[in-house]
Amino acid sequence: MPSATHDVSSMLEQEGLVRIDGEDFYAIPDVGSLPPFLVAVVSPSDHWLYVSTAGGLTAGRINAENCLFPYRTDDLLHKVQTFSGGYTGIRVGETLWEPFTGRLDHRTRRSIARSINGDRYLVEEVHRELGIRARCTWCFSDRSGIVRRVSLDLLPDRTDPCRVDLIDGLRDLVPAGAGVGVMQSMSCLINAYTRAERTGSSTLATIAMESALTDRAEPAESLYATVVWGTGLPDAGIHLQARASSEFAEGRALVESRLVLGESAAYLRGTTLDLVPERAETFSTVADVHRSQSQVIAIRDRLDKAGDLEATLTAEIEASTTELAGILAETDGMQCSGHPVLDAHHRSNTLYNDMRGGVPFDAESIPWGDWVEFCHSRNVEVFDRHASWLRGRSNEEMVHRSTLLEDVAGLHDPNLHRLVLEYLPFWFGRRHGDPSRPWNAFNIRIRHGDGRRRLFYEGNWRDIFQNWEALALSHPGWLPHAIAKFVNATTPDGFNAYRLTRDGIDWEVP
Repeated sequence: MPSATHDVSSMLEQEGLVRIDGEDFYAIPDVGSLPPFLVAVVSPSDHWLYVSTAGGLTAGRINAENCLFPYRTDDLLHKVQTFSGGYTGIRVGETLWEPFTGRLDHRTRRSIARSINGDRYLVEEVHRELGIRARCTWCFSDRSGIVRRVSLDLLPDRTDPCRVDLIDGLRDLVPAGAGVGVMQSMSCLINAYTRAERTGSSTLATIAMESALTDRAEPAESLYATVVWGTGLPDAGIHLQARASSEFAEGRALVESRLVLGESAAYLRGTTLDLVPERAETFSTVADVHRSQSQVIAIRDRLDKAGDLEATLTAEIEASTTELAGILAETDGMQCSGHPVLDAHHRSNTLYNDMRGGVPFDAESIPWGDWVEFCHSRNVEVFDRHASWLRGRSNEEMVHRSTLLEDVAGLHDPNLHRLVLEYLPFWFGRRHGDPSRPWNAFNIRIRHGDGRRRLFYEGNWRDIFQNWEALALSHPGWLPHAIAKFVNATTPDGFNAYRLTRDGIDWEVP
């Protein structure tokens, strides 16, 4: 295993740290020879993505109810790559190649890499007989959504051009409003209610429900949509039927579609590309969930007016990486020693600790308005008793933690003092649920409706205190508050609560 990062200009041939497009990744070559396993890809925003190394994945925003692909447990994610998630089909003459998701044989080799910040997942597949390399990267843009970027180029030992027929995009897309329970019990009805439609002259398509699922004789409009659009491939035809990928594999002619009703939806673009030596063809598919009518109009207008969308996406993805690196820096995740692999491991540990325990809003500074809101939500009597003091500062004012404690000490109210000690202005935290722990229903709540950062955390009792214990090494000022929360969430006979959240304590038995 290499001890330092090296640049990758050809294939991912060694396990260890590599540098790809200016970012550090940890690579695992020949992943097809291993049993499939689950990889989490993390966003500094409210995106979530879980991918199987076999090719299946699920992704969305906030929680499992807002998913782009159906939320499935990990045993199923290892098997759904043939019909769900991303799809790339390549035909050269009589040879069909389905990189990233198809079965491997003696002609193909698949490797994976995840960025050491945890926000990008890359799959590379090489077809030795065709002399082509395909790369697919999953990443995030806070503005645009979930991004799947694909590049195709010729291997160095192939010096002649190559014409390929291509189809690329997303399958098994979930329309807005189809919850997890409905997907697992009535997926056929979701298909029946699905409306997939091109919007205007751009590449934008919406996938929505004709109405909410109901058998009552009453109006039940579905007012949100999943949206998908693409960059690159300027002459590609757009296909909204999920079966288009099968038709391509069978060699049948594809027909463009502007409106698809009553069946599983996809977003696939088909075209012909001429690959030439030493030049990669790059294109992206971008998707987002639960978009309102006004948001869809804004996306349409953006696509109509935009210039170089690929460059804009690149800037958005890099901004997302920078923001996540900033979160890691706040909790001492950027270790730099003589062992780069161990440094990457430390960064990953810090990331998961931050996700489960949360991160202080601004070191030991407190947004006064959030403290006032917390006090009111936890104890109205205490709030009313000290209303004039609580309203004596602007909600936008930042106050140091020690200043707040000193002010409260002078008010001689033990209940108010207890509330101050239980106040932890943390954000970014969520329960460590994933498709291998389906009993832990995660919620990534990081913003209010008006865009302000939302200070919220939740976690199972044992997990969140373990994470706060580690967090205290970076932010020791909050340790007394975590201890107070710990003690106050324990009964006199030593029984602990099931879950802690910003809003209070959940007991298994009230």
